[in-house]
Amino acid sequence: MNTKLRKISTAGVLSALIILLGLTNLGMIPCSPTVSVTLLHVPVIVGTIIEGPVVGLVTAFVFGLYSLIRAAISPAGALDPFFVNPLVSIVPRLLIAVVTWLVYSGLNKIKKMPKVAGYIVSALLGALVAAFVYTILGSIEALPKTFAAAVSAFFGSLLAIFFATDDNKSVIAISAFFGSITNTIFVLGSLVIFSNGLLTKEVAVLVTTTNGILEAVASIIFTTAIVIIWFGYSNRKISRINSETTEE
Repeated sequence: MNTKLRKISTAGVLSALIILLGLTNLGMIPCSPTVSVTLLHVPVIVGTIIEGPVVGLVTAFVFGLYSLIRAAISPAGALDPFFVNPLVSIVPRLLIAVVTWLVYSGLNKIKKMPKVAGYIVSALLGALVAAFVYTILGSIEALPKTFAAAVSAFFGSLLAIFFATDDNKSVIAISAFFGSITNTIFVLGSLVIFSNGLLTKEVAVLVTTTNGILEAVASIIFTTAIVIIWFGYSNRKISRINSETTEE
């Protein structure tokens, strides 16, 4: 498969995935009775990392267009009607791809990341994952808080070690974090501007530091897993093709 066809196919599959996650609500992770995080932006981040900014922008546009159409056809909340404005629904989604690519390509230009920097990044990512897991487990009343804290710390430590073993994993994770937080900040920021005071700056900041961070952590987990699997498969496929060519 040539590069152009592969990019078109990838953009199509990821765009379809966004619509599927949105229509079925599979893209929502309930973290507590009152807090849920969305994964609809993850395909945009994944597409940007594995195929570049063009695929990321195409996928992001589909994400934004889906948000606009859904808000126009079946608004579910008080803020949904404002998503009919492309400056709220589409432009912030396009910025996901832009920021993700800038961070990912910029970090990849660093030939050798200092070990100390890698450890610090890994520790921060591990702490965020631990907080994410505790938010989910802590909302389950049947589980003792100490057990929830212990499990959260275990997974956080495990993920910190996972990221520390390879700079590439940390680069993917950091890119996913900034791509996700870009979505949160610019969507909420545009709503503050265009919602006629329905969403205040104070509420926007609160949502960013709660749901926004949780969504960013979810993006780190899913994006890193998907991209590593994708690159691993691609590398094996290329190695197999090269091997067959050599034998011939």
